[in-house]
Amino acid sequence: MAGFEKITTSDYGEFSRFSRPLYPRSDPRTRDWFLLGNPFFITLVVGGYLYIVYRAGPRFMANRKPYDLRGIIRIYNLIMIVTNAFFGYHFMKNSYFGGNYNLFCQGMTYATDQNSMNILWWGYFYFFVRVADFMDTFFFVLRKKQRQITLQHTLHHALVVANGWLWFQKYLWWKKYLTRAQIVQHLVIIAHGLVPLFYDCGYPRFFIYLALPQGLLGLALFINFYVFAYQRKTFKEAISGEVCMLKED
Repeated sequence: MAGFEKITTSDYGEFSRFSRPLYPRSDPRTRDWFLLGNPFFITLVVGGYLYIVYRAGPRFMANRKPYDLRGIIRIYNLIMIVTNAFFGYHFMKNSYFGGNYNLFCQGMTYATDQNSMNILWWGYFYFFVRVADFMDTFFFVLRKKQRQITLQHTLHHALVVANGWLWFQKYLWWKKYLTRAQIVQHLVIIAHGLVPLFYDCGYPRFFIYLALPQGLLGLALFINFYVFAYQRKTFKEAISGEVCMLKED
């Protein structure tokens, strides 16, 4: 971890100077919340994730046998499923079911009523859930399944903060259809995200321009994986375990 030892308070100051012009434009309700007011922390977290996955982890496992983590993975999967369901319930409760949100296009109001603040709180909570989601990649490293850590996998975890996946286990015949479902999901999300470009509901277009390349990149990576893994002569040639999910075996 020598690379991180060089990070000092002066580096934090550089991040602070960089982010200072962005501060007045950020959401006044959340910009002083822990880890949200400065890009230093999220950069450190994502950078640390990539460093562990591609450098420190493989180096640590170089002369070790793969760990048997099947029991831990079962518990982890169950916790993540319950947590995502819990978040989804509270988000829907405070937005579309209780906050009069428009499913077609919802503008930003910066309101401070109870429902709006609840949504912000649950979104903040979900941010840490996505950080915890890094664990499934660490499990790959500890099980010495490095080839399953694809570009699509790491980009999904490093860039996407709004997705929660349910993990299937050993049923390989599901994988092709799961990937198709993920491609369709990306298409629906992109189409829905483009609505404010054609219908003015008060949602800032800046966020659309910021998120659209990420959505298109994710879609391209899923399509590329689908073509690479399943458009083959035999099923046996398809790469097992590389769909964005966590398997036990």
